[in-house]
Amino acid sequence: MLETTADGTTIETMEDRILTERAKAGDTEAFGELVRRHRTSARSWARSMTRDTHMAEDIVQDSLIKAFLHVGQLIDSSRFMGWLRAIVRRQAQMKLRRGGPYRIEQPFTSLKPSQTMDSANIDWGDVDHILQFLSVKLTHKQNELNPETLYLRKETIEMIQSFLHGLSRKERGIFEAYFFKQWSPDEIAAMFQTTTQSVYTYIYRAKRKVREEHSRMLIPASSGKPDQEENGGNSWVKKLPLPRTRTRKTASSLIDTVSMMLDMTNHTYSVSDLIGRSGSAFRLRISGLSTYADGAFVFDWQEVLRQLFDGMGYETAFVSGQLPDEGIVPLVPVASSFPFAKSRSPEVMNFVREYLIAGTPVMFFDTYVQKPFTFEWSLIYGYDDGRQELYVTDPSAPYMKTITYEELTTSSLRFLCGIKKRPEQVNDTGQIASSSMAEQLSRIARVAVEGDGYSPRTPFPYYVQGLAAYDAWRDHLKRGEAHINLHGMSYLIRVYGDARRHAVTYLRDLKDRWSAQRGCHETADSGIVHDSTISSEYQINEAYDHLITCYEESAKMWTELETLFPFPCGTGSSDPEAIVAASDLLKRAHEQEREAMRSLQFVIDNIRRDHK
Repeated sequence: MLETTADGTTIETMEDRILTERAKAGDTEAFGELVRRHRTSARSWARSMTRDTHMAEDIVQDSLIKAFLHVGQLIDSSRFMGWLRAIVRRQAQMKLRRGGPYRIEQPFTSLKPSQTMDSANIDWGDVDHILQFLSVKLTHKQNELNPETLYLRKETIEMIQSFLHGLSRKERGIFEAYFFKQWSPDEIAAMFQTTTQSVYTYIYRAKRKVREEHSRMLIPASSGKPDQEENGGNSWVKKLPLPRTRTRKTASSLIDTVSMMLDMTNHTYSVSDLIGRSGSAFRLRISGLSTYADGAFVFDWQEVLRQLFDGMGYETAFVSGQLPDEGIVPLVPVASSFPFAKSRSPEVMNFVREYLIAGTPVMFFDTYVQKPFTFEWSLIYGYDDGRQELYVTDPSAPYMKTITYEELTTSSLRFLCGIKKRPEQVNDTGQIASSSMAEQLSRIARVAVEGDGYSPRTPFPYYVQGLAAYDAWRDHLKRGEAHINLHGMSYLIRVYGDARRHAVTYLRDLKDRWSAQRGCHETADSGIVHDSTISSEYQINEAYDHLITCYEESAKMWTELETLFPFPCGTGSSDPEAIVAASDLLKRAHEQEREAMRSLQFVIDNIRRDHK
């Protein structure tokens, strides 16, 4: 991920104030740098209050999650450190009011290493004690340990390893590195190319899973047989066939996933049609504080999908929720509209099974994608109860992967969508009445000029949408420093540029369908001419052609922007000249789309007048 601003400043050298401004705009990279700088101080604050090093780490983790969720409420960006200290103090006080670390349950990390901790005082029925025993640093040479301790350590490791089948590949690797290989969190973070904070989160989750697996193994197995899925009558595996060609059709993972979903249900629509119907072809939204990529994801997910599928004759169902206890919730402006949910809810897997058994994949918001992506949309197209794994698509080659049931049900941002064809078959012939044409064009104008109308419930970060987003974007480039996130900008350029190219195709197809229904025909010199109202049809046709031409020109500007800032990083993108050139291209694209809206309004007005 590119971490250099237009003036060559790296994120590691930025002031806290600048990083805080970027974090308030939704830049998780900037927030991660703030965490790296102040985590040690936060741990010291917590430890001074609790006198317990390991309990302090739990407090810090909770505090950082709260800080991320509420950083937008910090008015004075220069006071991040003091604000974080107040959060840590409140979290520590809450823990202490509940009786400290030992009142209800002793947290795993609060078991203090002791010189006397050996096989004689370990509770072998308590996984927390066992794991603490394993985590004690081997400061003595093995030949100084008595044979009984060495034997029990070996047996214990083998027992714990038998509990690890429920962990994901990455969780297991981190767990073994920490407990068996005795690596430090910093060493593990370097090995797995992640942050130290993420390592602590993985260890926390892995400990909980191991405890649950230990408890499950202590419960006698049921004498009954598990339910078997309809897959030969003797299997717990369900896997739908993917389309033969599995390459991305569009930069929008939402539309790409919808397209594949429809292909797998034998109802194919062109990508341009889907992008146009959904409004994505004309949508433009950007953070009011930086060029971070989240603007491309901030819209009403349920409403957009519901309207899109409804127009094609499908009923939709959703499972959504935010799970702050499972880690930092991404895209807070979207997640804030979802209810708080419990992890490992049976509702999630029941939902997935229901649709897959019916032969329909399930769309979900995937927070487990790899760099350069941060999060995208994917499809669940199969499950394996034996392995506790789901088969899912991925935005990167080879475009497929597996995730565990646990990963799906504990994702901090939960969103799934299933579709079912309505009993009354909707015969989408593609015919468009004049009134319907005017309505469709009016929706395009509204989204392009004013935006889609979606307003996040959270005041921070805020967003600018519609044509006004062009000016906001150029203002970010002009102000520089904390307002330019190059990685995010290259992502936005990729998505919005691709959308403009599909907008041209969609507008042409829309015109062709409408014209064909109205009994129009082509002439060599004037284009579409209606037999009965030549003058009116000629004017509408001419204005519509100009509308398409303007979007063609805008698409060219976006293509040039992609040349300057190719995703995921840009060649010469830190060059101030590239920033100036980008600002000019955005200005020209803005002018073209503004001109396009004037032509579009003329077409709408005349269609409505002729329809009366």
